Formats: sequence, structure tokens, C-alpha cells
Amino acid sequence: MKIRDKIATAMVAICVCAILSVTLVNYNLSIKGLKQETNDKIQGIAAITAKGLDEWMAIQKTSLKEIASSLIYNSNYDYDYVHDYLERRMQENDGNTYYICLNDGTFIDGSGWIPGDDFVPTERGWYKAAVSEDELCISDAYVDARTGDIVITMSMPLKKDGAFLGVLASDIYIDYLIDVISKVKVGEDSYAFLADNNGNILTHANKEYNPSAEGFNNIGNIIDGKLANILAQDKPVLESREVTDFDGINRLFYFDDMEESGWKVGLAISAKETLKTVNNVAKLTLIISIVIITLALFISIYIANSTSKPIKELAMIAEDIGNLNLTKDIDVKNIKRKDEIGDIMRVYQTMIERLRSFMNNIKDVILNSENISQMIASSAQQVAAASEEISATIQQVAGGAAEQAEEAAEVVNIAHTLEEKLQDMVEVYKKTHESTKDMKRKNETGINTVLQIKEKFKENVKASTAVEESIEAISEKSESISKIVETINSIADQTNLLALNAAIEAARAGDAGRGFAVVAEEIRKLAEESGDATKDIGETIKDILTVISKAHETIASAGELVEEINLSVEETVGVFDTIKASSDETIVQIEALNKDILELEDAERNVLSAAENISAITQESAAGLQEVSASTEEQTSSIEEVTASIQELDDTIKRLAESIKVFKV
Repeated sequence: MKIRDKIATAMVAICVCAILSVTLVNYNLSIKGLKQETNDKIQGIAAITAKGLDEWMAIQKTSLKEIASSLIYNSNYDYDYVHDYLERRMQENDGNTYYICLNDGTFIDGSGWIPGDDFVPTERGWYKAAVSEDELCISDAYVDARTGDIVITMSMPLKKDGAFLGVLASDIYIDYLIDVISKVKVGEDSYAFLADNNGNILTHANKEYNPSAEGFNNIGNIIDGKLANILAQDKPVLESREVTDFDGINRLFYFDDMEESGWKVGLAISAKETLKTVNNVAKLTLIISIVIITLALFISIYIANSTSKPIKELAMIAEDIGNLNLTKDIDVKNIKRKDEIGDIMRVYQTMIERLRSFMNNIKDVILNSENISQMIASSAQQVAAASEEISATIQQVAGGAAEQAEEAAEVVNIAHTLEEKLQDMVEVYKKTHESTKDMKRKNETGINTVLQIKEKFKENVKASTAVEESIEAISEKSESISKIVETINSIADQTNLLALNAAIEAARAGDAGRGFAVVAEEIRKLAEESGDATKDIGETIKDILTVISKAHETIASAGELVEEINLSVEETVGVFDTIKASSDETIVQIEALNKDILELEDAERNVLSAAENISAITQESAAGLQEVSASTEEQTSSIEEVTASIQELDDTIKRLAESIKVFKV
């Protein structure tokens, strides 16, 4: 293609691009904006409609909550009271049926309906939903088999102070919502419809889509599921909303959610009426674009013819440069031109001169590069050898670090074992400390007991001394009695002799002395009896003296024994005092030991912490050395690659030297 044709084509293309750009800008600023405005307007209508329906739904919720609050406040769940109250509320809210199931299974319906025996309210969906959700719930819509109307059930749990009392529910006919939807005016060939949170249609302009005794029609099952596709989009644009409806009319479909129930309000707007203004603007823009492109074509051909001739001359100059012929300069006449062609000619001349200088510099650089690349290659080889040695050294260090990490881990294990032994030592200390305290208490008790025994022995010594003194007194008295007995015995002997003499004299006197002889005989007998008695007394006194002598010896032995016992008691007291002192010293030593154990525990914890830190640091060091080793190996590999690259650079420099030889300068 000739330069003239290219210029003409380029200019037409530029014009076309400019027109398309203007058209796109116009589309974005006007047509697209108009579409967006229309889209937002209709979406706003859907939102307003949904909000109005939400208000009605909120009123139903509020009504149910008011009834629940009243029942909880009064706390009267008598059947008649609850029935009358629900009946009054039904009269106030026409179309609603209120009923309650208490936690004991009692069912009370405000309409007075009494269920059969097979009716178990606690197994109903509305009851289970309120219990499981623990808040107000709205059931799916369903068709009343008796009336054919659409009904929903609201239910909520009754609780007072956290205690579950039962479930309050209401059956609500949604005739009001259907009436509001049917009265929504959104333009010619347009309508509104309503679907529940599952996409089941509740009311629609097409009667075939409305609910029946057989069930509901779902949005996903009508119009080939296109409405479901629109619902699945996050923010659908205007064009994606257009669908051919059931009656063959193209409509734009909009949806908005009802916050109170999760239902969806749908608007079907005639696409023809909505997009009429947008389509007119698009047609006008297309006509203007075609006219401008035609004018641009003629103007571009004229400009191309006036520009192509000097460009041919530039092509010849470029051909010489392309053949690496830098020996020719551009004609001075062309260089002095004052238009853009002259500017290009001057640029070409400057380029030729700079290329000449550049090629001369390249030759010098090639010579220097060859020398430098050889020096770098030699240095890289030396660095590679050093890197290999460093890598081997680091491997050895890493191995040592790994062994050190294992030893540090063993130190941690030993520290843990030491900690367990210290805990055992603490337990032993506690037991020893208690035993020592108990021994001290028993030692003090023993000292007190020995002191009491010592006092008792002192009293015993005193008593023994008193007994000994009494025995001495008895002995003395016995000796006195013995002397008296001896005297009496002597008197008896003398009396016996006197009586014998008297008897002899009485015999000599004959009858005159017979009476005296009788008296003398009686005296003699008394003297003999006295003698015998004194002998008995003497023998008894001897026995007493013998006993006293033995008692004296026994008391003397007992005294010696008491002295020995007293000495033993004194020694025992000394022993107990020694034990007490030893116990006190032991307690002091044990408490000192406890302090040492506590300090040892602190030191052990510090050692354990330090050992764990050392272990962690050693492991990190080992890992770091492994990384350093890997990095060193990578560096060695990189140096080898650098060496190879330097070799390739050297080969490239040589090829470059061969290549520039073709330049003519």
C-alpha cells in the first residue's frame, strides 16, 4: 500500500476513532446515563412498593408482639380469659386468627375452634420454628383449603424471666398485600407481582401463575427461568432485565426485597415504552457519525497526496541507513526546509552522524570489554573456589550446631528432671519440717513429764526421810521398851523369888501362914506370867528391831536408788534439753534448707528458661547455618553461572566485533 493510501486510511481511521470516542462518550454521558436513570427510577418504584408492604407486615408483627407482652404481663393463662382476650384482638384485626399453645400442651384458639384428639400443636411447624429460632418467625405462604385464600402464620415464643411459657401464633390472610400489588400503576403494558422468599408466586397479572389448590408456581419455572436469572444477578443492567413475557410483550423486570418477611416485589415494565427515548437518541447519534466519517474520507485523501512526495525521499534515505551505509549525508536543500519534512530530514542527518560516532565508540568498547571479561572470568573462578571452601566450612559448623542443639535439648530435659527432683525435695522438706515440729512438741512434753517425775521423786525422798526418821524413833522407843521389859522381867524374877520365899515361910508358919501361902502362890504365878509376858514382849521387840533394821537398810537402799534415779532424771532432763536444742537447731537448719530450696527452685527455673532459650537459639542457629549453607551453595552456583555468563559475554563481544564490521563509516 502506498504512503498516500496509508495516510488517507490512517486519517479516516483517526476520524472514525474520534467519532466512535465521541459516540461512546455521548453514550456514557447521555444514553447510558438515561438508561441508568430509568433503571434507578423503576427500581425505586419497586423499593417504595416493597416498603409499603413491609409497613403492613410490620404492623402484623407489632400486633402479635403486643398480644404476647399483654399475656406475659398479666400472667393469667386461664382458658376462658385467654380465649376472650384473643377473640377481642381478632375483632380489632379483621382477617387475623390468634391462637396459643402453652408449654403443657394446652391449645387455645381465639376463634373458638377446638382441635380433635389427633391434633398435636407441639408437632406443628409454627410451634417448632418459634422454639428453635427463639424469635418471631413467619411461615411460608399456603393456600387455605377451605377458603382458597393465601395465608401465612406468624409465631413467637412466650418467655418470662427466661422461662419458656409457650408459643403465640396468628394466621394472617394476605388479601391486603394482593390488593396493593394489583393497584400498582407503572405504565402501559406493565404490572406488579409478589413472590415469597422461596420464589413462589403469590399474585400475578397472569391468572395461570397464581396459587391454586394444587400449589404454587415458582419464578424459576416460568418464562424459561429467565426471571430467576435476573434475581441471581447482583446489580443487573437495563439490557439484562429485558425478557419476552407470557403475552409476547418485551418487558423489563425489577425486584426488591421486603425486609420484614424476605418476600420479593416484582415489577414488569414495558421495554418499548421505557426505552423509546433512549433508542431515538441512539439513532440520531448514528446518523451524525456516518456524515462525519464521509467528510473525513475526502479531506484525508487531499492531505495524503500533498504529503507523500517528500516522504518518498525520506524512504530512500532510510533505505541507505537500513543497508548500514552511513557514508552518505542528506542534501542540504532538504535539511533547510521549514516544515515537518525538514525537521525529519534534520533528524535523519543527526542520526547518521550519531550512528557514525556510536559505531566508532563500540569498536573501542569491544576491545576494552574483551580484556575486562577475561579478568572477571579469572576472578569469578577464584571466588567460586573460595565459595566452595566456605560452603564446606559452614557445613561443618552447621553439623556442630546441630549437635549443640541436641545437647541443649538434653540440658532442657535434665533441667526438667531437676525441676521434678526439686519438687520431690520440697515435699520431703514439708514432711520433715512437720515431723521436726511434732518432735519438738513431744520433746517439750517429755521435759515437762520428767520435771514432774523429778518433783515427785523429791517428794518421795522427803517422805522416805520422814519414814526413816519415824523408824529411828520407833527403834529408839523399842530399845527403851526392851529395857523396860528387861526391868519388868527382873522384877518378875525377884517377885517370883520373893513369892517362893514367902511360900517357904508360910509353910513354916503352918496353918497360920496358909492364907499368906495362897497369896504368895498367886503372886508367884503372876510373876511367872509377867516373866513369860515380858519374854514374849522381848521377843516381839527383837522382831520389831529386826524388821526396823531391815526397813532401815531398805530405806537406805531406796535412798540410794532415789538418788540414782534423781541423777538419771537430771541426766534425762539434760538429754531432753539437748534434744530440744537439737530440734531448734534442726528447725533452723530446715528453714534455712527451705530458703536454699526456694532459691534453688528460682535458679532451676532460670536455668530451665536459659536452657530452653539456648536450645531455641541453637536450633535457630543451626537452621540459620543450614540456610547460610544453602545460600552459600546457591552463591557458588550463581558464581558458576556468572562465570558461564561471562564466557557467553566474551563470545557475544567477539560476535559483536564481527557484526559491526559490516557498518560503513
